[in-house]
Formats: sequence, structure tokens, C-alpha cells
Amino acid sequence: GERWAGEFTVAGEELFSATAGDMSTGRLSEPAVAPDGTIYAAGQSVTADQRSFVIDQVSDTGLTTIATLSGAFDYAEAQALAISASGDLWAGGYVNAGADSGHRNWLVRRYRPTGDIISEDEWTQPGSVESDEVEAITIDPAGDVVAGGFTAMTGNLRMMVRKYAPDGTIRWTW
Repeated sequence: GERWAGEFTVAGEELFSATAGDMSTGRLSEPAVAPDGTIYAAGQSVTADQRSFVIDQVSDTGLTTIATLSGAFDYAEAQALAISASGDLWAGGYVNAGADSGHRNWLVRRYRPTGDIISEDEWTQPGSVESDEVEAITIDPAGDVVAGGFTAMTGNLRMMVRKYAPDGTIRWTW
């Protein structure tokens, strides 16, 4: 499989579809539309030796990868995407950081539309050897970014919400 994205009318008529990659696997988890109408999608690109956190720009001519990140053991994924009124892309997901492929760190990155990183927050529960992941991200009317997901400690999952100022600084964590 490949990473695939498409645009449809309200009636379900396909306007276009686009793919990226080759015969490897991959997926797009979260599409978002910028104020200028540009479509982006967050996801994971998978090849024989790497699973990468990716942000793609989507158009009727295909998918163009603008940002990518591989973690420890080459395992990372973008699972959420939101775009601010100024056009900054906020992506959330995880990146591996542990001694095996099961230790995932919470990751929120803010990008310019070109794919340049503006800010990053990588976090793990102190003492954790399990997963901390962002699964949703949104922007409130004031421009603050809210990321939600979970943290795991000794097999127990706990909800986690973190609020960021528009410049990427952490306002609070719950």
C-alpha cells in the first residue's frame, strides 16, 4: 500500500486522489486545510527499514512530503494535524526513544508551510518505558494549541492534555 489522499464533493463525487510512495506501506492519519486552501496530511511512511513521521502537501498532482522524522529503531508517526490562522502546521504523534520499539515519546512539532521546524516538544513520563502519544490536536479561537493523547505507566493508560501558546511554549498540562 501507499499513502493516499483524495478530495470529494459533499455529494461524494471524487474531485481528485493522490498517492505517494512505492510498494511499501504507509498511511495518512489526519488531513487539514490551510487558510489559503492548501491541503496537508499527517501520517507515517513505511519502508522495509524505516517508519517515519511525515507531513505531506496534497494536490491533484500528488503528495509532496514537506517534513519527515525517524525515531530510534526508525519508528515514528504523525497522528494529528491542525493549521493556525497564520498558516503554521501543528503536528502531533510520537517518536521512539527507548531501548526497543515500544517506548514512544509524546511529540508536538510546529512547522512553516515549507516544512521548516519552528518549535518542538518531545516528552515522556518520568520513569516510563512505555508509550506517550499525541492522538488529537486543535487550535482554539485565541490561537492556542491543544494536544490530547495518553501516557502509559506500568500498563495503565492515562489521558493527557497539553496546551501551547501560539509561539509553542507550554501553558499547562493535565
